[in-house]
Parts: sequence; C-alpha cells; structure tokens
Amino acid sequence: MIAHIPIGLYALPVPLTVVLLAALVVIAASFVLVWRQPANSPALRLSHGRTVPPVVVGAMVVVAWTVVLFIIIVATFGRQGLTVLNGAAVLFWVFLVVALPIAHAFLGGMYEVANPFAYAARLLSGGNRLIDADLILQRIGYWPAVCLTFLLVWGEAISAVVQNPAVLGYAAIAYAGIQVSCGVIFGDAWYRGGDVFQALTALASQVAVLALRRVDGRVELVVGRGAAGPLRPASGLQALITLWLAGVLADGIRATPLWRNIILPPLTPAFQSMGTFAGVDVGSTLEITLEIVITWVMLVAFFWAFLALVSLVAARPGEPRVSRKRRQRYGALLAPTLIPISLGYLFAHNLTELLVVGPLLVTARDASPAQINGLVQQQVNAISPNWVWWVQACAIVLGHVVAVIMAHDALSQRPRDTSSLETS
Repeated sequence: MIAHIPIGLYALPVPLTVVLLAALVVIAASFVLVWRQPANSPALRLSHGRTVPPVVVGAMVVVAWTVVLFIIIVATFGRQGLTVLNGAAVLFWVFLVVALPIAHAFLGGMYEVANPFAYAARLLSGGNRLIDADLILQRIGYWPAVCLTFLLVWGEAISAVVQNPAVLGYAAIAYAGIQVSCGVIFGDAWYRGGDVFQALTALASQVAVLALRRVDGRVELVVGRGAAGPLRPASGLQALITLWLAGVLADGIRATPLWRNIILPPLTPAFQSMGTFAGVDVGSTLEITLEIVITWVMLVAFFWAFLALVSLVAARPGEPRVSRKRRQRYGALLAPTLIPISLGYLFAHNLTELLVVGPLLVTARDASPAQINGLVQQQVNAISPNWVWWVQACAIVLGHVVAVIMAHDALSQRPRDTSSLETS
C-alpha cells in the first residue's frame, strides 16, 4: 500500500495473507448487505426532500468563486519556490484534487450545483447558449475530462514544473477563461464532460445516498441509492472511469515483480542517460508516464475481459454467444461500479497527504523554508502508522463492498431489453 505526499513516498507493505483475508471480507460483507437490503428494498427508494433555499445555493457559488480567486491570486502572486509554502498549491493539490471528490461520496452534486464557471457563463449569456451543439457535445462526450484527468495524474511526472505555484496560477486563469467561454457557447451541457472537476465529482456522486440535484429549476436534497441520478451516457465515460482508477493504482505498479524485474531493468540505463530539460528529469518523466499508461491499459484489458465473460454467461436462448453490442451494454451498466473502488484507493493513497500536508495550509502560512521540516515532523509524530494502515485497508475493502452492491443493483434493475442503453 502506498502513502503518497509531495514531500515523499512511503511504502506500507501489505502481506499476501491480509490481501486474501480482505477479499474474503469483501465477498462476505457484500452478500450479507445484498441479502439484508436488496436492490428493490422500499427503504432504499429515492425520496425527494425539501427544496434547498436559493440563499444556500448562492452561498455555495460564492464559496466556489472565492476558492477560484484565491488559487489564482495566491498562486500567481504569493510565495514561490517550495510548494507547501504557497496556500493555493496546498488547497489545489490536496483539497480540490483529492478531498473534493471524496466529499461527493457523502453529499453528491455539490460541485454541479455550485459550479462557478457555469454560474459566470449563465450571467454572461443570459442563460442562452450561442449555438445548438447537442450533437457536437455528444461526440465530444467525456474526452476533454479524460485528457485533463490524465494531465492531473501525469503532473507527478513533471513535478518540477507543476509544483511551481506560478504555473498553477497561470493554468487556473486559462482554465477559468476556457470554461466560462465554453459555457457561454455550448451552455450548461458542456460542463458534464468538459469540466474535469464536474466530471470527477459526478462520478463520485454515484456512490452517495444523499445528493443535491436540480429539479425543474430548483435544487432539491434527494435521499436513497442513486440520489445523484444516472451518469449521462456519452463517449469516453468508461475511459474516464478506468483512467481515474489507474491514476491511483499506477504508483503501486512499482512494487510488483513484473515492473521491478521484467519491465524496468532493460529501460533503466536509457532513462538515466536522458538528462534534464527545462528543469524536468526526462527519464523519470518517461518512467512515470509508462507506469500510468501500462496500468491504464492493463486495467482496461482486465475490465473488457470481465465484460466478455459476463456477456457470454448472460446470453439468452436464441442469442449469439458472442455479441459486441451485448458486451457494450454490460459495459455501460457495470463501468460505474469501478467508481467506489477508485474512491477507496484515492482516499487510501492520499491519506497521509491529507493528514500531513493538508494542515500546512494554515500552519505554514507564515513559516520559513527552514521551518517546514519541523512542521511536517509534528504532523508525522501525531499520526499512528498502525491507525493509518488500518484506515487505508478499511477504505479499500469498503470501496470493493460498495462496488459489488452497485453491480448487483445495476444488474437487478436493468430492463429485459437493454438495446436502448447507450454505450461509451
């Protein structure tokens, strides 16, 4: 198990016996929960609660824009050099990239309701988009979010550049301008797949049993399984889900015999001979890029092999045993079940980042570079390694349990004729 923070990488080895025990726990807990509360349980049906007051929604938008402006101003004009001395860098890399999606697993739909870029676009356009681009947006799908997610994951490969706060500030200015402009042109539909934060928080919201949702122009608090509503089917959705999971699994590939003993040794001399470019270690960049791509390819291959098996077993009498369309339909049904696994690994992977680096947003506000090691060590000393290990393990197990339950729900509630399901 890998504990990942910008200041270092810490390995907490997990014995094989513990891995097998965790797998048994996942299976047992999943069956018990499905048996106790099946998918059609009345207690889990959606119920629309009270309408959220407009003043609350307005306050959420104000908070969202405050965060955006804080990142732009502090990252651009604040202290440069050491990343953790700039509050905007800590806020972005620790809280927006990591904590924001995790929060949506508990209360879904928050970002979509308070999306600052969408709000600004509606003010500028009067709520009317410039062009009718439904077909264009359907073809574009989630691919902008896929590309941006890859850049976020890949940021570690060019950490010498990414960890420069000014770069974050300039990127935030460009991102805000592009998002508001696209919202004016394409309308709110753009943000489903064009804004990486709305796309990822929408994925995380699939796990929530409590969500904010726009209904007939107002915001309601919805309770029950699937409270956030289904994901919009479009091209690139499965790519986004698998990349998000691969992004948090990629570091783990370093510890596998396949990587250490087979893939890496013949490439190491070439990586070491590449030198640096613009302050970036080219060999290290290529190595990390290779880790991400290989993990993503292996995950996609495993998922599609699983879908092929499911499609084969699910063939009805008179249907062909091998059917590409049936496999795609089951892919659309089951791809979202990878989301809770992604959230479990995201939390476990970044737990030490949240506990050690997160508090520096406040404690390092007036600190000097020489004081950082002491502040970090204070946080490290306050954390029990055993506690961290068990919380990480439980988060991963819980993610797999929720995934099994979501898969059971999706397959139990699917229509008998699934030909109407859109694929991605």
